[in-house]
Amino acid sequence: MPTTASATPRPGPRPSTSRREIVQCAIRMLDRDGAEALTFRAVARELDVAVGALGRYFRNLADLEDEVAAALLSGMRPLDDSSAAGLREQLLRFGLDWLEIMRKHPYLATILGPASAEVVARHVAQCVKVMVAAGIEFEQAMAIYSVVANLAYAWGVQGARQSKPGLQPVLAQVFSEQLGGLAPQIAKLAAAPGTAIYRRWLKLCIDGLLPLQQAPRKRR
Repeated sequence: MPTTASATPRPGPRPSTSRREIVQCAIRMLDRDGAEALTFRAVARELDVAVGALGRYFRNLADLEDEVAAALLSGMRPLDDSSAAGLREQLLRFGLDWLEIMRKHPYLATILGPASAEVVARHVAQCVKVMVAAGIEFEQAMAIYSVVANLAYAWGVQGARQSKPGLQPVLAQVFSEQLGGLAPQIAKLAAAPGTAIYRRWLKLCIDGLLPLQQAPRKRR
């Protein structure tokens, strides 16, 4: 009896993936398609895996979004008391890092959660620790960090709103809460080309906030 050749089986999804691969895929999709397009099913389709493969690492979509935010925020370099760069230059670098993250990934403001909050808390603690060691009072160190971070955040969000009008409905409320009546002035500033204007303004703010001299505290 002749043997009937079996049909070639259709390739199925890959059996598994990794946590890092899922997060990187979600970042690409968010950058490309926006937050509204991100679902477990869409990520699984992009990675060519079963939806259940994502459930091994993330409880739900909010859990994945929080991990994405944590990964992006990890790109902010903290202050380092062993760095050859001075405190002013490091604060400026931090502000520009934060600004660049917000301009590249403006949806970040809408996906923060416990994991990303922990990343921010560690960054704040390290930066404040370095400033206090340089002789700055704790309250002033916290104020300096807050001003630099919030200015960079606000400028980044505003820049994203101007370059991507479709994001305005998502970010308008966050932006208005941060800036209030200063929105027109910041909008004018954000319209300037490149990051040179941001660098100059951040530098002026940092120079105004930092004491002219920081005498390192003597260790007991």
